[in-house]
Amino acid sequence: MQTQLKLPSSSLHKGQNGKLLIIGGSRLFHAASLWSAGAAAHLVDMVFYASTSENNNFVKTAKANFADGIVVERENVWDYAREADVILLGPGLARGEPKTQLLQTLLASEQTLTSEQWQDDTYLVTNWLLARLPEKKYVLDAGALQMLETQYLTPRCILTPHQLELEVLIHNARERGQMDKLNQATILSKNIVDEVWRDGRVQARISGGNEGLTKGGSGDVLAGVVAGLYCYNDTLTACEWASQTIKTTGDILYRDWGPFYTTTQLCERVGKTLWELYRA
Repeated sequence: MQTQLKLPSSSLHKGQNGKLLIIGGSRLFHAASLWSAGAAAHLVDMVFYASTSENNNFVKTAKANFADGIVVERENVWDYAREADVILLGPGLARGEPKTQLLQTLLASEQTLTSEQWQDDTYLVTNWLLARLPEKKYVLDAGALQMLETQYLTPRCILTPHQLELEVLIHNARERGQMDKLNQATILSKNIVDEVWRDGRVQARISGGNEGLTKGGSGDVLAGVVAGLYCYNDTLTACEWASQTIKTTGDILYRDWGPFYTTTQLCERVGKTLWELYRA
């Protein structure tokens, strides 16, 4: 690989090797954000998981399946957002209607979101956080990408679109005269051969993988790995190593399972694969 991966430091203390806040999940999509959280838990000291009340209760009930993080109520996200090194927005978030005027009113008045807005409004949660905490490092995936206002992007943002989402992002940015804002971000374009873009140019291409990775949820695992690595690596390194880790993990599982492995198996294997790639 072209980039050199940094590992968590042995000289730091608890919590200093990465705090990740994941905002995801909805009444419609339950598992997506849990796969992101499960993958990221291999890589960082602390995962703060903020979903809807319904999803949070599900996670608490099944705590044995997520013993490596802290479940956060959405209305308390602001405090955790300021503490986190990286914020992952999007896995399992439902699309909604853009509320451009309301967003501008909230930002102009420095109002926070209501409890109901934190729970259900992907557009407001995504763009309000980007606008209010522009200095933060973000990974934007799935629902957050589809509700994104490009004007709030910074060089500290990573986007993880599939091909159709990327085409929509480019179309919207061009229509609004904001291609310069889109090009500031690092884009991990998911495809048969993944591409990492920055400054309008391809910086890396990552091949590998197999048809087992077309299952729902593999992109959520990828987003979790990107966000976890981004806590202590730069954008290009996080994207390249995360992509290679997912594709290699899929190839390893294929040896025993063919294309019939599950997303949960993928999630559980990523930490070991990353270590093997680093030591190779």
